[in-house]
Amino acid sequence: MANSPLPFFSNIDYYLNRNFIELMRRYHSFLGSDERNPMLLFEWEQVILYDFYMEAVVWLKENKRKTAWRKDLR
Repeated sequence: MANSPLPFFSNIDYYLNRNFIELMRRYHSFLGSDERNPMLLFEWEQVILYDFYMEAVVWLKENKRKTAWRKDLR
């Protein structure tokens, strides 16, 4: 299985989000898959990464005015 570009999430707010938890479950099922077709694995990974991106956009829209999550970025 190829190395995935999925980042490490250091902010605890992500881990309290139900949608994020579901996305992590799907990502772990992807990592544990015994699928051998590289094209299918590539598609699967792209769908998961896109879902993470879309959920991150939603999360950012809801939390862009809050500053607590920005503290570690400075």
